[in-house]
Amino acid sequence: MLANCGVAVVQGTTAGFGKPRYHGDGQIPAPSSNFVVAIESVLVRTGFFPGLAEGASISVDGIPYRVISALRVTDGAFTRVSLAKV
Repeated sequence: MLANCGVAVVQGTTAGFGKPRYHGDGQIPAPSSNFVVAIESVLVRTGFFPGLAEGASISVDGIPYRVISALRVTDGAFTRVSLAKV
């Protein structure tokens, strides 16, 4: 499913596909700065990215991001990763 309708997701040497979601209405303070960033997220298969943790670097469709949070969805097969642009 994600390979057909998703975008490339890369964390270190691990690559897979994810389905991005752009949240225009949610904003949070950027880590260690005074700026506010729009919240964006990507849905990935949990088993493909076991090392996702807060602060990790990740690339979605060629754009670098920092992981804000990684929460498993429903049965744990997928993880919703909240991101902040770097």
